[in-house]
Amino acid sequence: EAKNIARGHKGLMEGKWIKQFANFDYTHDLRKCTIGIIGAGDIGRKVIDRLKGFGATIFVHDPFMTDEALVGMGLAPVTLDELLAKADFISLHLRLSETTEKFFGAREFGLMKDTAYFINTARAGLVDEAALIEALQNKRIGGAALDVFNHEPLGEQSPFLELDNVTITPHLAGTSTDTFANSVEIIRDDLTNLLEGKKVAGLIF
Repeated sequence: EAKNIARGHKGLMEGKWIKQFANFDYTHDLRKCTIGIIGAGDIGRKVIDRLKGFGATIFVHDPFMTDEALVGMGLAPVTLDELLAKADFISLHLRLSETTEKFFGAREFGLMKDTAYFINTARAGLVDEAALIEALQNKRIGGAALDVFNHEPLGEQSPFLELDNVTITPHLAGTSTDTFANSVEIIRDDLTNLLEGKKVAGLIF
């Protein structure tokens, strides 16, 4: 979304060579950006590991973990509001439960920078989708990248299809030829470690 890859591709397929887009004034190198990760479980930490190589400043918020636990993992914990106010990119990695349903709504989008990007490849239910659409329509945030939606597949009348500041994919972020085999291996290894009294890698806090 930030680098306009999908828009650039679409332009080329239409015979257009477009290099400047609406977000040109706030398309920065990652090393100059602050990344906010919400959810420091297994996936969240893997995302952080991959981001470290780009030299970005990374803040973390997890409503289920103490600051001491996060610091012990080598992470930089902040309050949710601080993360929202400072981050140039916010990536959501919480599990969906009664506690986290619509965790991210109008209040949270209102606290973000108007140039910040929101990323959700976790669960659609974590977000108040109507509030997200409104934030995008009103340019309250810089843009969004989404792989999950309340209604899948998206209908032809979905407001997301009319927006010029969102990149959407059909719930395929976790899809690969190895996905099923990996899932079986993870369950096998976790059960083995549990029975042997060892640390379980997939432990949910």
